[in-house]
Amino acid sequence: MLKSKLFKCVVYFLAAVLFCVVQAAISFAQTDMATETQLQRGESGLPLPRFVSLASDEVNMRTGPGLQYPITWVLQREGLPVEITREFDVWREIKTIDGDEGWVHQSLLSGRRTAVIAPNLKRVYRKPDATSRPLAEIEPGVIVEMVECIRQWCYIDVLNYDGWMEKSAMWGVYDFETFEE
Repeated sequence: MLKSKLFKCVVYFLAAVLFCVVQAAISFAQTDMATETQLQRGESGLPLPRFVSLASDEVNMRTGPGLQYPITWVLQREGLPVEITREFDVWREIKTIDGDEGWVHQSLLSGRRTAVIAPNLKRVYRKPDATSRPLAEIEPGVIVEMVECIRQWCYIDVLNYDGWMEKSAMWGVYDFETFEE
């Protein structure tokens, strides 16, 4: 009888251990898949998707990756942030803040990081903390240059002001992104 109870305890213990191992393996696989999704690389070796900015004040956006494809839009705002979603040879498929998509030649894009201020006035702060002293209010649609991004904040430069702005106040940076110029 003692052997029977001991045997049952060992079986239950092994079943619990096996259950924990299987759960850990499933969790690891899901985490690994999520990380792999975030680390997709284009032909250039750079991550996709990613934000860049327009290097010219006249950029032809086409329906496909080549000069033979018709122009759908002419983007006329140097420094405008765009999101690269795909790459093909020297062509980049981009998405604008308005959701328009098309292909542009890589020479018309810059790695300079900019963002567009989202709707409503947004404040620039002295420190990356909403309780710190506000330095300025920036109107929606203004393009700002991002110098550094940490956690939920980016250090920006716009006109004669520089300071910290919340990432959620801008289009052109991902929530998870951190960088220094």
